[in-house]
Amino acid sequence: MQPPVELPAKVEPLEGQPTAVPALTPRRKSTERHITNELIIRQQPNRARMCGFGTKDYRPVDPAPILQLVRRDGDHAVLNYKQATSLVCHAALWSADGTEERSVVLNPGSVAVAKKSDQSQNADPASAHPAPTAPTGYVSALVGSLVSPCHVLTDIDGTRALFFTFPDLSIRTSGQYILKFSLYDMSKDASQAMAFAVSEVISVYPPKTFPGMTESSQLAKCLARQGIKLHIRSDMRRGHHLAPVGPGEVNDPDTEEYLDGDA
Repeated sequence: MQPPVELPAKVEPLEGQPTAVPALTPRRKSTERHITNELIIRQQPNRARMCGFGTKDYRPVDPAPILQLVRRDGDHAVLNYKQATSLVCHAALWSADGTEERSVVLNPGSVAVAKKSDQSQNADPASAHPAPTAPTGYVSALVGSLVSPCHVLTDIDGTRALFFTFPDLSIRTSGQYILKFSLYDMSKDASQAMAFAVSEVISVYPPKTFPGMTESSQLAKCLARQGIKLHIRSDMRRGHHLAPVGPGEVNDPDTEEYLDGDA
């Protein structure tokens, strides 16, 4: 049987001799970029004619809200066409002071029908006819397309930019409100908004006191020529000269048309 092998004792370095430095794993430089998102309202809405609770007479908020998304990597603006396809912007209605969301409103028709039904049944329960179907109690106060996809378009200065447009938003009741816009990336966590923007106060008028539509902006005309559906004042397209009318016809200065494509 062989005797146990003795391990050499730890050798202390001589005075003045450098000690060995353990090898370090090289650190990889992070390639993750910190992108910031900013929503800018390029065209502010300021007025609307209330559309009520019918289903036909929807009058859009004027001017139509147009937002631009500016994405920055540090001090440099970036434009990612691929990611733009997954970006959407959502519009919500809020009180003028921004403290309460006004997304739903009670349909007065539902209250009237319910009251009439109760009175009929209380008068003669035996001969009462089946109660008429009441309209839905609460309905959306803001109607139209509440979500806009991201459009890569040419701005009026010739540069490419990311835009969101809301050409057909309507508000049911008169009063003063604001619109709150939220940016989402549908390819990621859609429950977390990436950016917000709040409009100026919008005055919503009853039909008889509505002051009329505003002139279409150069920005709206620029985007409409690229295929985006926006309401463009027809009289503005004729250079403020109303077309001649036939017998019994009247020129309406608030007439609108959708201008898109090569129009």
